[in-house]
Amino acid sequence: MTSQLALMNKNAIALASDSAVTVGNKTYNSATKIFTLNGNQAIGFMISNAGTYLPCNVAWERVIGLFSDEIGTEHLKTVADYVKRFKKFLSESPKLTPNKENSTYIQSDLLDFLHNFLKPETKSELDDVAYSLGIKYEEFPGLGEYVSDNLNKRIDHLHNQIIERVNELDKKEQYEHHRIAEFHEETLMTANNMFCEEYEVSPERRIKTLAIITYHLANFSSTPGGAGGTFTNLVIAGFGSEEISPVLIELKVGAIVDPELGACDAGVTNFIRIRSDLKDDGRLKYPNKTEVSAAAFIIPYAQHAVIQNILNGIHDDLIQNYFRKNLPKFIADGVTKQLTSTLSEIDGIGPSTQAKIMKGFQDSSESLKRNISNEIGEGVNHFRGNRRAMFRTSTKMMSAGQLAGFAKKLVSMEAEITYYSKPKRTVGGEIVAATITKEHGFQIVE
Repeated sequence: MTSQLALMNKNAIALASDSAVTVGNKTYNSATKIFTLNGNQAIGFMISNAGTYLPCNVAWERVIGLFSDEIGTEHLKTVADYVKRFKKFLSESPKLTPNKENSTYIQSDLLDFLHNFLKPETKSELDDVAYSLGIKYEEFPGLGEYVSDNLNKRIDHLHNQIIERVNELDKKEQYEHHRIAEFHEETLMTANNMFCEEYEVSPERRIKTLAIITYHLANFSSTPGGAGGTFTNLVIAGFGSEEISPVLIELKVGAIVDPELGACDAGVTNFIRIRSDLKDDGRLKYPNKTEVSAAAFIIPYAQHAVIQNILNGIHDDLIQNYFRKNLPKFIADGVTKQLTSTLSEIDGIGPSTQAKIMKGFQDSSESLKRNISNEIGEGVNHFRGNRRAMFRTSTKMMSAGQLAGFAKKLVSMEAEITYYSKPKRTVGGEIVAATITKEHGFQIVE
Protein backbone atom coordinates (compact mmCIF):
# COMPACT_ATOMS: atom_id res chain seq x y z
CA MET A 1 0.00 0.00 0.00
CA THR A 2 1.09 3.61 -0.36
CA SER A 3 -0.06 7.17 0.19
CA GLN A 4 0.26 9.95 -2.35
CA LEU A 5 -1.04 13.41 -3.12
CA ALA A 6 -1.08 15.70 -6.14
CA LEU A 7 -1.71 19.44 -5.77
CA MET A 8 -2.15 21.67 -8.79
CA ASN A 9 -2.90 25.34 -9.44
CA LYS A 10 -2.44 27.51 -12.50
CA ASN A 11 1.30 27.94 -11.85
CA ALA A 12 2.61 24.60 -10.68
CA ILE A 13 2.09 20.98 -9.67
CA ALA A 14 3.39 19.25 -6.55
CA LEU A 15 3.58 15.47 -6.26
CA ALA A 16 4.25 13.77 -2.93
CA SER A 17 4.61 10.09 -2.10
CA ASP A 18 5.82 7.79 0.64
CA SER A 19 8.41 5.13 -0.17
CA ALA A 20 6.87 2.05 1.44
CA VAL A 21 6.26 -1.11 -0.55
CA THR A 22 4.67 -4.27 0.83
CA VAL A 23 5.85 -7.66 -0.41
CA GLY A 24 3.95 -10.53 1.20
CA ASN A 25 3.90 -9.83 4.93
CA LYS A 26 6.89 -7.48 4.90
CA THR A 27 7.02 -3.75 4.22
CA TYR A 28 10.17 -2.08 2.85
CA ASN A 29 10.75 1.68 2.86
CA SER A 30 12.84 1.84 -0.29
CA ALA A 31 10.51 2.22 -3.27
CA THR A 32 10.79 5.05 -5.78
CA LYS A 33 7.36 6.18 -6.97
CA ILE A 34 7.97 9.60 -8.56
CA PHE A 35 9.90 9.88 -11.84
CA THR A 36 10.68 12.32 -14.64
CA LEU A 37 12.18 12.29 -18.13
CA ASN A 38 15.62 13.32 -19.31
CA GLY A 39 16.19 16.56 -21.19
CA ASN A 40 14.75 18.96 -18.56
CA GLN A 41 11.19 18.03 -19.45
CA ALA A 42 8.44 19.69 -17.41
CA ILE A 43 6.80 16.30 -16.90
CA GLY A 44 6.44 14.04 -13.88
CA PHE A 45 5.22 10.47 -13.38
CA MET A 46 3.82 9.05 -10.14
CA ILE A 47 2.77 5.43 -9.57
CA SER A 48 0.71 3.64 -6.92
CA ASN A 49 -0.81 0.17 -6.44
CA ALA A 50 1.00 -2.32 -8.71
CA GLY A 51 4.69 -1.46 -8.90
CA THR A 52 5.33 -3.08 -12.27
CA TYR A 53 4.00 -2.94 -15.82
CA LEU A 54 1.89 -6.08 -15.48
CA PRO A 55 1.81 -7.43 -19.08
CA CYS A 56 5.49 -8.36 -18.74
CA ASN A 57 6.19 -7.62 -15.04
CA VAL A 58 8.82 -4.93 -15.64
CA ALA A 59 9.41 -2.32 -12.93
CA TRP A 60 7.91 1.09 -13.72
CA GLU A 61 11.22 2.80 -13.05
CA ARG A 62 12.73 0.81 -15.93
CA VAL A 63 9.71 1.31 -18.20
CA ILE A 64 9.76 5.08 -17.71
CA GLY A 65 13.54 5.09 -18.15
CA LEU A 66 13.19 3.31 -21.50
CA PHE A 67 10.51 5.79 -22.55
CA SER A 68 12.79 8.65 -21.51
CA ASP A 69 15.57 7.24 -23.70
CA GLU A 70 13.17 7.14 -26.64
CA ILE A 71 11.89 10.70 -26.12
CA GLY A 72 15.35 12.12 -25.56
CA THR A 73 15.32 15.92 -25.63
CA GLU A 74 12.17 16.16 -27.74
CA HIS A 75 9.57 18.39 -26.06
CA LEU A 76 5.98 17.55 -26.97
CA LYS A 77 3.29 20.21 -27.31
CA THR A 78 0.85 19.01 -24.65
CA VAL A 79 0.68 16.62 -21.71
CA ALA A 80 -1.94 14.72 -23.72
CA ASP A 81 0.73 14.23 -26.41
CA TYR A 82 3.09 12.74 -23.82
CA VAL A 83 0.35 10.35 -22.69
CA LYS A 84 -0.47 9.35 -26.26
CA ARG A 85 3.20 8.76 -27.03
CA PHE A 86 3.64 6.77 -23.79
CA LYS A 87 0.69 4.50 -24.57
CA LYS A 88 2.09 3.92 -28.05
CA PHE A 89 5.48 3.09 -26.53
CA LEU A 90 3.93 0.54 -24.15
CA SER A 91 2.09 -1.23 -26.95
CA GLU A 92 4.90 -1.20 -29.53
CA SER A 93 8.22 -1.49 -27.66
CA PRO A 94 9.73 -4.95 -28.31
CA LYS A 95 11.25 -4.84 -24.80
CA LEU A 96 7.76 -4.68 -23.29
CA THR A 97 6.08 -7.41 -25.30
CA PRO A 98 3.46 -9.17 -23.15
CA ASN A 99 4.53 -12.59 -21.89
CA LYS A 100 3.16 -15.29 -19.57
CA GLU A 101 3.04 -12.73 -16.75
CA ASN A 102 0.01 -11.13 -18.39
CA SER A 103 -1.88 -14.42 -18.23
CA THR A 104 -0.73 -15.06 -14.65
CA TYR A 105 -2.11 -11.75 -13.37
CA ILE A 106 -5.43 -12.35 -15.09
CA GLN A 107 -5.62 -15.86 -13.61
CA SER A 108 -4.99 -14.46 -10.14
CA ASP A 109 -7.74 -11.85 -10.56
CA LEU A 110 -10.19 -14.49 -11.84
CA LEU A 111 -9.48 -16.69 -8.84
CA ASP A 112 -10.04 -13.73 -6.52
CA PHE A 113 -13.37 -13.11 -8.25
CA LEU A 114 -14.50 -16.73 -7.75
CA HIS A 115 -13.42 -16.68 -4.11
CA ASN A 116 -15.23 -13.41 -3.42
CA PHE A 117 -18.50 -14.49 -5.01
CA LEU A 118 -18.62 -18.21 -4.25
CA LYS A 119 -16.87 -18.09 -0.85
CA PRO A 120 -15.56 -21.68 -0.97
CA GLU A 121 -13.30 -21.06 2.03
CA THR A 122 -16.01 -22.52 4.28
CA LYS A 123 -14.99 -26.04 3.33
CA SER A 124 -11.28 -25.25 3.69
CA GLU A 125 -11.85 -23.75 7.11
CA LEU A 126 -13.78 -26.82 8.24
CA ASP A 127 -11.03 -29.03 6.82
CA ASP A 128 -8.45 -27.13 8.90
CA VAL A 129 -10.56 -27.34 12.05
CA ALA A 130 -11.23 -31.07 11.53
CA TYR A 131 -7.53 -31.71 10.92
CA SER A 132 -6.47 -29.75 14.02
CA LEU A 133 -8.96 -31.68 16.16
CA GLY A 134 -8.03 -35.02 14.65
CA ILE A 135 -11.57 -35.79 13.49
CA LYS A 136 -13.10 -36.88 10.23
CA TYR A 137 -16.25 -35.80 8.45
CA GLU A 138 -17.51 -39.36 8.86
CA GLU A 139 -17.86 -38.68 12.58
CA PHE A 140 -20.46 -36.05 11.75
CA PRO A 141 -22.75 -37.69 9.19
CA GLY A 142 -23.75 -35.38 6.34
CA LEU A 143 -21.36 -32.52 7.20
CA GLY A 144 -19.08 -32.99 4.19
CA GLU A 145 -22.03 -33.27 1.83
CA TYR A 146 -23.61 -30.19 3.41
CA VAL A 147 -20.52 -28.05 2.82
CA SER A 148 -20.08 -29.26 -0.76
CA ASP A 149 -23.78 -28.81 -1.45
CA ASN A 150 -23.62 -25.18 -0.30
CA LEU A 151 -20.80 -24.45 -2.75
CA ASN A 152 -22.73 -26.20 -5.54
CA LYS A 153 -25.80 -24.09 -4.80
CA ARG A 154 -23.76 -20.89 -5.00
CA ILE A 155 -22.24 -22.00 -8.30
CA ASP A 156 -25.69 -22.83 -9.70
CA HIS A 157 -27.16 -19.51 -8.52
CA LEU A 158 -24.36 -17.39 -9.97
CA HIS A 159 -24.36 -19.40 -13.20
CA ASN A 160 -28.11 -18.82 -13.63
CA GLN A 161 -27.58 -15.09 -13.24
CA ILE A 162 -24.78 -15.17 -15.80
CA ILE A 163 -26.90 -17.10 -18.31
CA GLU A 164 -29.65 -14.47 -18.00
CA ARG A 165 -27.15 -11.72 -18.78
CA VAL A 166 -25.59 -13.65 -21.66
CA ASN A 167 -29.04 -14.06 -23.22
CA GLU A 168 -29.52 -10.28 -23.07
CA LEU A 169 -26.39 -9.54 -25.13
CA ASP A 170 -26.94 -8.12 -28.60
CA LYS A 171 -25.03 -9.49 -31.61
CA LYS A 172 -22.17 -7.01 -31.31
CA GLU A 173 -21.73 -7.78 -27.62
CA GLN A 174 -21.87 -11.51 -28.31
CA TYR A 175 -19.09 -11.10 -30.88
CA GLU A 176 -16.94 -9.10 -28.44
CA HIS A 177 -17.44 -11.68 -25.68
CA HIS A 178 -16.52 -14.51 -28.06
CA ARG A 179 -13.40 -12.61 -29.22
CA ILE A 180 -12.16 -12.07 -25.66
CA ALA A 181 -12.96 -15.67 -24.63
CA GLU A 182 -11.11 -17.06 -27.66
CA PHE A 183 -8.06 -14.85 -27.03
CA HIS A 184 -7.85 -15.93 -23.37
CA GLU A 185 -8.96 -19.55 -23.78
CA GLU A 186 -5.84 -21.03 -22.16
CA THR A 187 -5.86 -18.46 -19.33
CA LEU A 188 -9.51 -19.16 -18.54
CA MET A 189 -9.05 -22.93 -18.59
CA THR A 190 -6.00 -22.76 -16.32
CA ALA A 191 -7.71 -20.53 -13.74
CA ASN A 192 -10.85 -22.65 -13.79
CA ASN A 193 -8.93 -25.89 -13.33
CA MET A 194 -6.99 -24.44 -10.40
CA PHE A 195 -10.16 -23.41 -8.60
CA CYS A 196 -12.08 -26.60 -9.32
CA GLU A 197 -9.23 -28.90 -8.31
CA GLU A 198 -8.67 -27.03 -5.04
CA TYR A 199 -12.33 -27.27 -4.04
CA GLU A 200 -13.16 -30.62 -5.69
CA VAL A 201 -15.80 -29.17 -7.99
CA SER A 202 -17.64 -31.78 -10.05
CA PRO A 203 -17.17 -31.98 -13.86
CA GLU A 204 -20.74 -30.78 -14.35
CA ARG A 205 -20.13 -27.61 -12.38
CA ARG A 206 -16.66 -27.04 -13.81
CA ILE A 207 -18.45 -26.12 -17.03
CA LYS A 208 -20.50 -23.62 -15.05
CA THR A 209 -17.55 -22.00 -13.26
CA LEU A 210 -15.81 -21.68 -16.63
CA ALA A 211 -18.86 -19.91 -18.05
CA ILE A 212 -18.93 -17.60 -15.00
CA ILE A 213 -15.33 -16.41 -15.29
CA THR A 214 -15.54 -16.20 -19.09
CA TYR A 215 -18.48 -13.81 -18.86
CA HIS A 216 -16.81 -11.83 -16.08
CA LEU A 217 -13.59 -11.34 -18.03
CA ALA A 218 -15.32 -10.43 -21.29
CA ASN A 219 -17.86 -8.14 -19.64
CA PHE A 220 -15.12 -6.00 -18.07
CA SER A 221 -12.57 -6.25 -20.85
CA SER A 222 -12.38 -2.47 -21.21
CA THR A 223 -11.25 -2.13 -17.58
CA PRO A 224 -7.49 -2.57 -17.00
CA GLY A 225 -7.01 -6.04 -15.56
CA GLY A 226 -10.78 -6.63 -15.61
CA ALA A 227 -13.23 -5.53 -12.90
CA GLY A 228 -11.57 -5.67 -9.51
CA GLY A 229 -8.30 -6.68 -11.14
CA THR A 230 -4.79 -5.61 -10.20
CA PHE A 231 -3.66 -2.37 -11.82
CA THR A 232 -1.25 0.55 -11.51
CA ASN A 233 -2.60 4.04 -10.93
CA LEU A 234 -0.32 6.18 -13.08
CA VAL A 235 -0.24 9.98 -12.96
CA ILE A 236 1.40 11.89 -15.79
CA ALA A 237 1.47 15.61 -15.06
CA GLY A 238 3.16 18.84 -16.04
CA PHE A 239 3.40 21.19 -19.02
CA GLY A 240 3.65 20.60 -22.74
CA SER A 241 5.82 23.04 -24.67
CA GLU A 242 2.75 25.00 -25.79
CA GLU A 243 0.83 24.88 -22.47
CA ILE A 244 0.97 27.74 -19.97
CA SER A 245 -1.20 25.99 -17.37
CA PRO A 246 -0.44 22.52 -16.02
CA VAL A 247 -2.42 19.39 -16.82
CA LEU A 248 -2.65 16.15 -14.81
CA ILE A 249 -3.79 12.92 -16.48
CA GLU A 250 -4.66 9.81 -14.47
CA LEU A 251 -4.34 6.39 -16.10
CA LYS A 252 -5.12 2.90 -14.90
CA VAL A 253 -2.71 0.33 -16.35
CA GLY A 254 -3.30 -3.38 -15.90
CA ALA A 255 -2.87 -6.72 -17.58
CA ILE A 256 -4.04 -6.75 -21.20
CA VAL A 257 -7.53 -8.22 -21.38
CA ASP A 258 -8.55 -6.79 -24.74
CA PRO A 259 -5.59 -6.76 -27.16
CA GLU A 260 -7.32 -4.08 -29.22
CA LEU A 261 -7.39 -1.69 -26.24
CA GLY A 262 -4.04 -2.51 -24.67
CA ALA A 263 -3.04 -2.14 -21.03
CA CYS A 264 -4.28 1.43 -20.40
CA ASP A 265 -7.72 2.90 -19.94
CA ALA A 266 -8.85 6.16 -21.58
CA GLY A 267 -7.69 8.15 -18.57
CA VAL A 268 -9.05 11.22 -16.78
CA THR A 269 -7.70 14.67 -17.62
CA ASN A 270 -7.62 17.29 -14.85
CA PHE A 271 -7.09 20.86 -16.07
CA ILE A 272 -7.21 24.41 -14.73
CA ARG A 273 -10.44 26.13 -15.73
CA ILE A 274 -10.51 29.71 -16.96
CA ARG A 275 -13.34 31.56 -15.21
CA SER A 276 -16.17 32.64 -17.48
CA ASP A 277 -17.83 34.94 -14.91
CA LEU A 278 -17.72 36.02 -11.25
CA LYS A 279 -20.13 33.24 -10.26
CA ASP A 280 -17.47 30.63 -10.98
CA ASP A 281 -16.10 29.75 -7.52
CA GLY A 282 -13.49 27.34 -8.85
CA ARG A 283 -15.14 24.13 -7.66
CA LEU A 284 -14.83 20.86 -9.53
CA LYS A 285 -16.78 20.56 -12.77
CA TYR A 286 -17.13 17.49 -14.96
CA PRO A 287 -17.54 18.38 -18.66
CA ASN A 288 -17.63 14.66 -19.49
CA LYS A 289 -16.55 11.27 -18.10
CA THR A 290 -12.88 11.81 -18.92
CA GLU A 291 -12.35 15.46 -17.95
CA VAL A 292 -12.39 17.45 -14.70
CA SER A 293 -11.83 21.19 -14.39
CA ALA A 294 -11.28 23.47 -11.38
CA ALA A 295 -9.33 26.50 -10.19
CA ALA A 296 -7.06 24.14 -8.22
CA PHE A 297 -6.82 20.45 -7.41
CA ILE A 298 -6.11 18.37 -4.28
CA ILE A 299 -6.05 14.71 -5.39
CA PRO A 300 -5.09 11.91 -2.99
CA TYR A 301 -4.20 8.43 -4.23
CA ALA A 302 -4.05 4.89 -2.77
CA GLN A 303 -4.34 4.95 1.04
CA HIS A 304 -5.77 8.35 1.93
CA ALA A 305 -8.38 8.04 4.69
CA VAL A 306 -6.50 10.42 7.00
CA ILE A 307 -5.89 12.98 4.26
CA GLN A 308 -9.55 12.92 3.26
CA ASN A 309 -10.60 13.26 6.89
CA ILE A 310 -8.45 16.38 7.28
CA LEU A 311 -9.61 17.95 4.03
CA ASN A 312 -13.30 17.05 4.38
CA GLY A 313 -13.61 17.56 8.13
CA ILE A 314 -15.42 14.24 8.47
CA HIS A 315 -14.26 10.63 8.19
CA ASP A 316 -15.56 8.49 5.32
CA ASP A 317 -16.16 5.57 7.71
CA LEU A 318 -18.56 7.73 9.72
CA ILE A 319 -20.41 8.75 6.57
CA GLN A 320 -20.70 5.24 5.14
CA ASN A 321 -21.32 3.21 8.29
CA TYR A 322 -23.40 5.62 10.36
CA PHE A 323 -24.87 8.54 8.43
CA ARG A 324 -25.90 6.48 5.40
CA LYS A 325 -26.78 3.15 7.06
CA ASN A 326 -27.49 3.24 10.78
CA LEU A 327 -28.76 6.78 11.36
CA PRO A 328 -31.65 6.71 8.82
CA LYS A 329 -32.85 3.38 10.31
CA PHE A 330 -32.51 4.71 13.86
CA ILE A 331 -34.57 7.83 13.05
CA ALA A 332 -37.24 5.93 11.08
CA ASP A 333 -37.62 3.31 13.85
CA GLY A 334 -37.79 6.05 16.46
CA VAL A 335 -40.52 7.89 14.55
CA THR A 336 -42.50 4.65 14.19
CA LYS A 337 -42.18 3.88 17.89
CA GLN A 338 -43.21 7.40 18.89
CA LEU A 339 -46.16 7.38 16.48
CA THR A 340 -47.38 4.07 17.92
CA SER A 341 -47.21 5.48 21.44
CA THR A 342 -48.94 8.73 20.46
CA LEU A 343 -51.78 6.98 18.60
CA SER A 344 -52.47 4.72 21.56
CA GLU A 345 -53.03 7.78 23.76
CA ILE A 346 -55.48 9.58 21.46
CA ASP A 347 -59.13 9.11 22.33
CA GLY A 348 -61.46 8.11 19.53
CA ILE A 349 -58.95 6.07 17.55
CA GLY A 350 -59.77 2.40 17.93
CA PRO A 351 -57.38 -0.54 17.61
CA SER A 352 -58.54 -1.30 14.07
CA THR A 353 -57.87 2.26 12.88
CA GLN A 354 -54.55 2.35 14.71
CA ALA A 355 -53.52 -0.88 13.03
CA LYS A 356 -54.39 0.49 9.57
CA ILE A 357 -52.45 3.71 10.21
CA MET A 358 -49.41 1.80 11.46
CA LYS A 359 -49.51 -0.65 8.56
CA GLY A 360 -49.54 2.23 6.10
CA PHE A 361 -46.66 3.85 7.91
CA GLN A 362 -44.65 0.61 8.06
CA ASP A 363 -45.26 0.00 4.36
CA SER A 364 -43.66 3.37 3.62
CA SER A 365 -40.77 2.95 6.10
CA GLU A 366 -38.20 2.16 3.39
CA SER A 367 -39.20 5.31 1.54
CA LEU A 368 -38.83 7.28 4.78
CA LYS A 369 -35.34 5.83 5.34
CA ARG A 370 -34.31 6.79 1.81
CA ASN A 371 -35.60 10.34 2.28
CA ILE A 372 -33.75 10.67 5.58
CA SER A 373 -30.59 9.23 4.03
CA ASN A 374 -30.84 11.64 1.08
CA GLU A 375 -31.33 14.62 3.37
CA ILE A 376 -28.37 13.62 5.54
CA GLY A 377 -26.32 13.09 2.39
CA GLU A 378 -27.17 16.59 1.17
CA GLY A 379 -26.05 18.05 4.47
CA VAL A 380 -22.81 16.07 4.56
CA ASN A 381 -21.98 16.95 0.96
CA HIS A 382 -22.68 20.63 1.60
CA PHE A 383 -20.41 20.72 4.65
CA ARG A 384 -17.73 18.62 3.01
CA GLY A 385 -17.86 20.64 -0.20
CA ASN A 386 -17.51 23.96 1.60
CA ARG A 387 -14.58 22.75 3.68
CA ARG A 388 -12.87 21.26 0.63
CA ALA A 389 -13.44 24.54 -1.25
CA MET A 390 -11.65 26.38 1.57
CA PHE A 391 -8.53 24.26 1.05
CA ARG A 392 -8.87 24.53 -2.73
CA THR A 393 -9.00 28.33 -2.50
CA SER A 394 -5.84 28.30 -0.39
CA THR A 395 -4.14 25.89 -2.80
CA LYS A 396 -5.00 28.19 -5.70
CA MET A 397 -2.73 30.91 -4.29
CA MET A 398 0.27 28.79 -3.25
CA SER A 399 3.73 28.89 -4.77
CA ALA A 400 5.37 25.71 -6.03
CA GLY A 401 7.34 25.38 -2.80
CA GLN A 402 4.24 25.84 -0.64
CA LEU A 403 2.36 23.23 -2.67
CA ALA A 404 5.18 20.76 -2.10
CA GLY A 405 5.32 21.53 1.62
CA PHE A 406 1.57 21.11 2.06
CA ALA A 407 1.51 17.87 0.04
CA LYS A 408 4.46 16.46 1.97
CA LYS A 409 2.86 17.33 5.32
CA LEU A 410 -0.44 15.62 4.46
CA VAL A 411 1.25 12.43 3.26
CA SER A 412 3.45 12.43 6.38
CA MET A 413 0.34 12.66 8.59
CA GLU A 414 -1.23 9.73 6.72
CA ALA A 415 1.93 7.70 7.32
CA GLU A 416 2.24 8.61 11.00
CA ILE A 417 -1.38 7.99 11.92
CA THR A 418 -1.36 4.70 10.00
CA TYR A 419 1.75 3.69 11.93
CA TYR A 420 0.14 4.30 15.31
CA SER A 421 -3.37 3.08 14.49
CA LYS A 422 -2.86 -0.01 12.32
CA PRO A 423 -1.32 -3.36 13.29
CA LYS A 424 0.59 -3.46 10.01
CA ARG A 425 2.44 -0.44 8.66
CA THR A 426 1.91 -0.23 4.89
CA VAL A 427 2.60 3.50 4.53
CA GLY A 428 5.85 5.19 5.50
CA GLY A 429 9.52 5.61 4.81
CA GLU A 430 10.93 8.79 3.32
CA ILE A 431 8.30 11.18 1.99
CA VAL A 432 9.45 12.42 -1.43
CA ALA A 433 8.02 15.56 -3.01
CA ALA A 434 8.58 17.13 -6.42
CA THR A 435 7.43 20.32 -8.12
CA ILE A 436 6.79 20.94 -11.80
CA THR A 437 6.74 24.46 -13.23
CA LYS A 438 6.91 25.92 -16.69
CA GLU A 439 10.06 27.88 -15.82
CA HIS A 440 12.09 25.28 -13.92
CA GLY A 441 10.67 21.97 -15.10
CA PHE A 442 10.67 18.96 -12.77
CA GLN A 443 12.51 19.35 -9.45
CA ILE A 444 12.80 17.07 -6.42
CA VAL A 445 12.26 19.07 -3.23
CA GLU A 446 15.00 18.47 -0.67
